Amino acid sequence: MLPFLFIVVEAFPLKNNLMKPYPGVALSKDKAIFNYRLSRARRCVENAFRIMASRYRIFRKPLVSSLETSTFTVAAAVCLHNYIKSAEEVVPFCERRYCPLDYADKKNFAELFLS
Repeated sequence: MLPFLFIVVEAFPLKNNLMKPYPGVALSKDKAIFNYRLSRARRCVENAFRIMASRYRIFRKPLVSSLETSTFTVAAAVCLHNYIKSAEEVVPFCERRYCPLDYADKKNFAELFLS
């Protein structure tokens, strides 16, 4: 079992349960790759939350329920999301309504490290 970690920006203090990028601009290749991967993970989480909040209004404000009910609410929304996404896979990208092609952020950072 792995502990939960929060991916944060540079402004947060470094703590045991926070992962933040290395500061600065002139970084070694290993640190730059770490920052890239951490940024990519943060973008994935932000995109997922943006999609869920845009589709399910309950996520646009704090959940006012017990931890158990909140857990079931999130799990149900994720299951419904995954079901709709898988059912829409047979539809061409240009005709998708639930998550069209340009709905989420798709910026490609890989080109920064290929040269």
